[in-house]
Amino acid sequence: MKKLSMLMLIGIMFLVGCQSSDQTASYINIEATEKFLNQEKEESHYPDIEDEDIFDFSYIKVAPEAEKDHKVDDIIKMYATTWSIDELNDPIVIDIENSEIYAEPSVDHLGVQFETERKKVDDIDDVVALFDTYDVLDWQHYYSNVKDHHSYEDGASWSLVVQYSDGTVDKFRGEGTSFKEIIPDNYYDFMDALGVYVVDHIG
Repeated sequence: MKKLSMLMLIGIMFLVGCQSSDQTASYINIEATEKFLNQEKEESHYPDIEDEDIFDFSYIKVAPEAEKDHKVDDIIKMYATTWSIDELNDPIVIDIENSEIYAEPSVDHLGVQFETERKKVDDIDDVVALFDTYDVLDWQHYYSNVKDHHSYEDGASWSLVVQYSDGTVDKFRGEGTSFKEIIPDNYYDFMDALGVYVVDHIG
């Protein structure tokens, strides 16, 4: 009888352990988050735009996503945003093709709003060089440290969108509960260097 009770206790402990393991796995796995993002993408209602409009910064989020690899020299536009519960940073918006930096830019659900001052620069190649130095185009397109997207409400996020000369875009992003766990290794180095470039030119 004691042996049977002991076997039952071991069985119960095993089941509880499995359940706990499953809960942990479901928390750190990003499969559900990716499913949510795909659903979010399908449910997004964007206006119909003409082919030439994909080069309009205000519609950059609607531009087709790149299906082939590009070189940094192909980049014509870029913007970067970061957000956390403790800190909200201004977006960095640079029109590489026209050698312009946006001062106090605003990014909405379609792209970059144009009602802002822009500063012409004569060393825009330095921005392109940063993409090369920090291997930005080799970053993963999505980083996360959780599966449950509801956890992001009080967490952190970042995004980087680059547009190429053929009109297509690459979108890199991270979402999660801890900023340092949702970024590529050289993210801070790239963003710090980019921030210094912008401050040196527009203050």
